[in-house]
Amino acid sequence: MTIVEQLQERATAGEAPRRAPGRRSAVAPVVVLVVLACLPYVSLPLPGVLPGLVNSPGSMQLLALCLVFGGIALSYDLLFGRTGLLSFGHALFVAAGSYTAALALAQPGAGLAGAVGLAVVVGIVLPLVVGAVALRVTGIAFAMVTLAFAQAGSILVLRNPGGATGGEEGLPLHPDGLPGLLVGVVNAPYRYWLALAYLALCWAVVAWLVRSRAGHVW
Repeated sequence: MTIVEQLQERATAGEAPRRAPGRRSAVAPVVVLVVLACLPYVSLPLPGVLPGLVNSPGSMQLLALCLVFGGIALSYDLLFGRTGLLSFGHALFVAAGSYTAALALAQPGAGLAGAVGLAVVVGIVLPLVVGAVALRVTGIAFAMVTLAFAQAGSILVLRNPGGATGGEEGLPLHPDGLPGLLVGVVNAPYRYWLALAYLALCWAVVAWLVRSRAGHVW
């Protein structure tokens, strides 16, 4: 065997261990996603963790809320975990999107697609405006600027201008603009699957961004 062949054999032998972790990392999220998707069919109690059976309406609603917060945590990790920017105003954007969707659904003839589209627009424009100011500073100053914006949003909501935000009571969700599968206690599994799809989308977007050229810079 020539020296070139020996080097090729060693290179080939060294590639296998490096590729295995990549395959495992790609399979693990799929397995987790399948397990989570099957939870509405699981009729088992988890005392101390869930209020009833796993597929009971209360448990499904609680798990759906956890999945939504999981998506929020992923977006926060993208900001703080990748760039080191500690933001105290992350909830401002979540609240802005929620209030925008709720206010849009309260309008006659408004549908879910229009409300979500408007919330996405607000969720893009508002961070651009806040970022244009906050990103002029770094470190603790950045955290304080984002906190100031968040507190301003909180004060605005609590003052309930024109009765638009509902103050401390918040806003009721108008079900007229929602699909029937998302309304009612018996449809809790569908809301759970919707939240799971949202979390999966957040994970895919964050994974794509991290692997992009911009992600390497972050």
